[in-house]
Amino acid sequence: MYLISGWDKRYEVSSKGREAREGNVLRAGALTFIRLRVHGHEQGLGYRKMQLLAKERSMEVFGIFCKFLELAGNQPRENRGQLLNEKDEPATAKDLAFILSVPIEQINHALEVLTDKSVRWLHNTETTTQLNTTQHNSTQHKAPGISGNFREFPGNKTQLPAHKGVKDNTEAAVLSELTPSDIFTYWNSVCKKDGIKAVLDMSDNRRRHLKARLAEPQFANSWREIIDRVAASKFCQGGGPHGWITTFDWIIANNNNYLKVLEGNYGNRKNNKVAGTTDRHRDDEIPYAGEGESIIV
Repeated sequence: MYLISGWDKRYEVSSKGREAREGNVLRAGALTFIRLRVHGHEQGLGYRKMQLLAKERSMEVFGIFCKFLELAGNQPRENRGQLLNEKDEPATAKDLAFILSVPIEQINHALEVLTDKSVRWLHNTETTTQLNTTQHNSTQHKAPGISGNFREFPGNKTQLPAHKGVKDNTEAAVLSELTPSDIFTYWNSVCKKDGIKAVLDMSDNRRRHLKARLAEPQFANSWREIIDRVAASKFCQGGGPHGWITTFDWIIANNNNYLKVLEGNYGNRKNNKVAGTTDRHRDDEIPYAGEGESIIV
């Protein structure tokens, strides 16, 4: 079960809607507003730790966390601080993606960051946590405003194990949630603004190659970084002498191409010279398959 860390101290309110203090009677029904500390122009230490981990996706993670707070506050007192689905069961990543209408990849990434030991805005426990049982000021009732679009997921009653960090996304639970569609959706969202071709459809051939790549720890651990590097590379955007543009198919075609991206072969040089450019034709510009594999056409 995912719990908001320090809920009672940071976010709970009294029956009068004010910051809850020791001895206060707490609001029994769902909260109307969530208390967030105002740091003004100076960000708190916890926020800076989250930024260091999430990097360029820090605002995405923070936005998702704020929605998690709303979900945790939209509960009667005995359930507040917990992330639950519509059936009052512990919410899985798929549940949260459905409720918030957010891609599963973004939810998984946010959970990895927020449960990391350096951030700990969320924690995951497989045992029922005893929450504060302070006196209620009215009859307990089901929180309003939860979607009535119930649906079944095979893993609804299975707890996701705690994620250890952003780089550890080869955890079995994370990979079980990850789909080829998540990867090509991220490719399109990152690369479309840089002139790199979007992926219009996930063909059987592409799924086969992606499945092979996801079985490789280096790709499974670093696929987001690979795509981010492609999007940032002038060479991959056609800046080389032959105007070659990196494609999604080239990245997943074999176990060599994406490694060259990770190794920085196509990174931008400080002297503004595009990496990979020479006076002769480069073999790097010709997609090739690994042993036993074929190029996608």
